[in-house]
Amino acid sequence: MTIRAKHFELEPDSTVTENLRESTLVTDSEVETFLAELSDPNANEAILTHESRPMKQHPRTGRLAPDHSLKIAVAGGYGYAEYTGPGHWCQAVGDPASREYHTSRSHTMRAGNGLSFPTLTRLVTEFLETGELPQLVTWREQSDPSVAHPS
Repeated sequence: MTIRAKHFELEPDSTVTENLRESTLVTDSEVETFLAELSDPNANEAILTHESRPMKQHPRTGRLAPDHSLKIAVAGGYGYAEYTGPGHWCQAVGDPASREYHTSRSHTMRAGNGLSFPTLTRLVTEFLETGELPQLVTWREQSDPSVAHPS
């Protein structure tokens, strides 16, 4: 199984993106290395897609795009995860003490959604192995503020 991961590096002490980083993750070790790189304060959130998943046609551009994405970030000692795919737009529920995190694309990862680094690592590893919404954690659908386990 293979994950494609993309993220931007920011110029130090700036909000200007420097360049796009693309990675291919095939092993658990590559997942760990990639997540350690996201811990750099100049790295922003990453978008992960699984190569075994189907493609869909983008409604505006007509181009083929993955039918899902797993957005992850590492900030303030926590890892954050948001999954979008058929039937889901949800964020992982984590430590109630974790702070809200704002992505570079003006999205918000809610306070209380931060995961420990080992949990984030296991979550991404599960995604690598299955290509599906990881079941390791509880997810909160964005359209419904209550906490729910996906089916």
